[in-house]
Amino acid sequence: MRVISGKCRGISLYSPKNDRIRPTADKIKEAIFGSLQFEIGGDVLDLFSGSGALGIEALSRGANSATFVDNSRESIKLTEANLEKTKLAADAKVILSDYSAFLKNCKASYDIIFLDPPYRLDLNSSVLRQINENKVLKKDGIIVCESEGEAKSYEPYNAYKIKQNGITTIAFLK
Repeated sequence: MRVISGKCRGISLYSPKNDRIRPTADKIKEAIFGSLQFEIGGDVLDLFSGSGALGIEALSRGANSATFVDNSRESIKLTEANLEKTKLAADAKVILSDYSAFLKNCKASYDIIFLDPPYRLDLNSSVLRQINENKVLKKDGIIVCESEGEAKSYEPYNAYKIKQNGITTIAFLK
């Protein structure tokens, strides 16, 4: 697992020591950021951050700031270690929180939101509703939603692009 492009290109990231954290594979990151290459900038939310790989990739490519949220202490420590290793910690906020509590109390809004919840939980529909209800996505913002299997309903958002990569579906929503 590494940073693919930008000012931190080539830096290897620390990987989880167990299989409870499923980092986004480099080929999936390439698919995501290939589609977002002209959209990176502004403020990013990496919800269910795991190792922090998606938010770190966005920071490396020019995002102004990134907020990393996860309910696992192990994930938070891993994200903090990767931010230190890449020297991107100054542009980051790392929060130990359940996604629902974070979204309910969130006062910020974001240009890009990365959603990569544990596949076994199938949380995307409830997370998307909360993002919309709490106005966490900026007016012209984008949500990048990873899930297992075929594309699903992404209400209240519209999928303007869907990519299939093995068992992973990547939906780009507005």
